Amino acid sequence: MQKIYQQSRWQNIVYRANQSSFALLSVIVGAIIAAGVHQHYQTIEASSLYVYVGIPALFILWLAVFNSGNNKIIEHGVEVTEQGVSYINYGEKTTISWQDYRGYELASTFGGLFRSVIIKGQDKHDIIFNYYAFSALQRREIIETLRLKSH
Repeated sequence: MQKIYQQSRWQNIVYRANQSSFALLSVIVGAIIAAGVHQHYQTIEASSLYVYVGIPALFILWLAVFNSGNNKIIEHGVEVTEQGVSYINYGEKTTISWQDYRGYELASTFGGLFRSVIIKGQDKHDIIFNYYAFSALQRREIIETLRLKSH
């Protein structure tokens, strides 16, 4: 049994755009809070916007245009085998064998805005990835597999 769940191209673009928008939103909220604390208006410099919007946009564009063919890296993926479960993040694989598997947890912060899947390994060697990195169908299958292996 080997199953690889890969994030689709479109899903990766939406996921990265979403993450970039959260970063930009945090800068804006931080600026508003700083303005309130200092009781005067502070502007966000254009260079900050280039860093928080421009660089992620270029990365998304590169993935959309150039990450294809035989040399394509798996941007985000979960691989389930007879030996264990692995998380693939831009071609780098982290694996927990089923012997070291200690269950899973769905964690959320900020009222569920940010959700994570935590695959628990022995001695706190956990795999953590964003809950929204995969489609709803893929999430259900991944979590169902983890649930079955927990018993």
